[in-house]
Amino acid sequence: MLCRVCPNVEDYRINEAKSLIKAGSPEEAERVLSMIRSQVYSQEVASLRVFLNFEEDDLHESKSYLGECLTDSDTLIADAAILYKEELFEESRERFYEASQYQDYHADVSYGLALCEYKLGNNEAALAVLHEIIQTSLEKYPHLAAYRDSNTNDEELKPIQNTTDLEGSFFIEAYNLKATIEYELGDYDRAKQSLFLDMPFRVDEDLDAVTLQNHAILNINSETDIGFQKLNFLLSNPPFPVETFGNLLLLYCQYGYYDLAGDILAENVHLMKDLLSQDLIDFLDASVNLNTSPEDAFVKFEALSKQREDRLRKIRKDITNVKLSGSNDDIKGLEADFDNELKQYIPILMATCGIFWDKGKFKNAEKLLRENADICKNNKTWQLNIAHAFFMSDSQYEEAIKYYSPILDDIKCEDILQIPSIILANLCVAYIMSNRNEEAEKVIKSVEKAEGKTNEKIEGKHQYHHGSIINLCIGTLYCSKKNFEFGISRICKSLDPMEIKLNPDTWYYCKRCFLSLAEFISKKMITISDNLLQHILLFLNDAMKFGQKVPTTIDKIAAKDSPEESQNDVYCEAKLLKKFFVKLL
Repeated sequence: MLCRVCPNVEDYRINEAKSLIKAGSPEEAERVLSMIRSQVYSQEVASLRVFLNFEEDDLHESKSYLGECLTDSDTLIADAAILYKEELFEESRERFYEASQYQDYHADVSYGLALCEYKLGNNEAALAVLHEIIQTSLEKYPHLAAYRDSNTNDEELKPIQNTTDLEGSFFIEAYNLKATIEYELGDYDRAKQSLFLDMPFRVDEDLDAVTLQNHAILNINSETDIGFQKLNFLLSNPPFPVETFGNLLLLYCQYGYYDLAGDILAENVHLMKDLLSQDLIDFLDASVNLNTSPEDAFVKFEALSKQREDRLRKIRKDITNVKLSGSNDDIKGLEADFDNELKQYIPILMATCGIFWDKGKFKNAEKLLRENADICKNNKTWQLNIAHAFFMSDSQYEEAIKYYSPILDDIKCEDILQIPSIILANLCVAYIMSNRNEEAEKVIKSVEKAEGKTNEKIEGKHQYHHGSIINLCIGTLYCSKKNFEFGISRICKSLDPMEIKLNPDTWYYCKRCFLSLAEFISKKMITISDNLLQHILLFLNDAMKFGQKVPTTIDKIAAKDSPEESQNDVYCEAKLLKKFFVKLL
């Protein structure tokens, strides 16, 4: 309106162009800029055109206008941003550093530095810069700080609006990048704290695309369906982070939803070239065949493995040659290349092993992992999977312990619950099978102690089931060896307290042991003591008490209240088992 009333005041046109850029109308903004003739505004016009072309990914044109700008902090920042987009991270970092010398502290410049350090693999340096951003912003914008802990409900918090203060603080960007680095380093609890506790609280409707994506990924294990809904929502509502498409596809494959991954690929062919690397496309192409044609998938994975394996061995040979020559100048770069290649190779290797694993060919999986020991021996994923392979192979429990136990050694006793329960369960079983019962008992006591402390703090919000799973595994092992006295006692202990730990999964493994015992008794192959019989009856009484609304299979959960499914609850099955054991009296 002001431009129509005062067409000769070009200051208004500059502001109109800025508003149009902010509103996402680049063509209209360019039309307004072309109407500005005064040389007084030539520098500002050139700067705006740099930004316009940068947003349109026309980096060549953006750089040409950058040459018309005088060297100042804004020009250096623009140059750094262009170099970053060109993936010239070393040069970009230098420009951001120069820009920081031109002016007082600016959060956007520091964030640019942190991004460059992250892309260069300097995680400690990146985290140090992010810590500086957060601390400086806390001092400048104390009203945006998040004062809460894991016991604080969202209902108790007053959400923060998306204000200019929040935008200028770079809180959101800093916490998102911090959480990303922590996640990639395997520190999932710290990543969750950065994202859900430390970051200023906002309602879901106000979350930006990057935060929404990170929420989905970090909660994918506990809220799988919601996580996939969020990622699909982002994909359906561009612009979305460039990683969203690949993350959604990889997570579908990770959870075995290969058909869904194939559907997403087919529906978004136009995104593949721009958002996915050729290596990732090849990996996904092999993965989506796992359901329909495992043989074809194996051939494709094998071809991909060969390519990566050759690259890794070549880089390792180059590293050896450089060390022998006494010149260590290129070592760091070569080691970074090796780590990057290995990071890409491990998922392919594990997917290939997974095909053997699904067919029960554990020896084949073990052989394949052994063949890659020379290049993968320091990789934790490889170590964990070869431990699983040894565990599933006959009489190789000592080898399994060799790879499982360092996982336990790497953490403090109070953090033992951060280890997946299946690893602790397998380790305890391996100890028992190797006649190292005292070590197994030590692990179990550490888990029970940690569970007791943690569950008291969180007051029922989330209960850890590590002890339950360990006892189920040990109990099942002893029952399979016909030592029902000890095995059943472990099974009963695994569901204590039953009101918390009784669910379709735990009941399934419990009842298998009771049915096995019942079969042996009915065939008069064994007898049991009166004490064990009384223990079983008390356990089944509790199962009937707490199992009236607990379905016996996962697929019956949705229909558990319907009349036709009334027989599919723990109460009914426990009652049938009790009826059999009562007859023994």
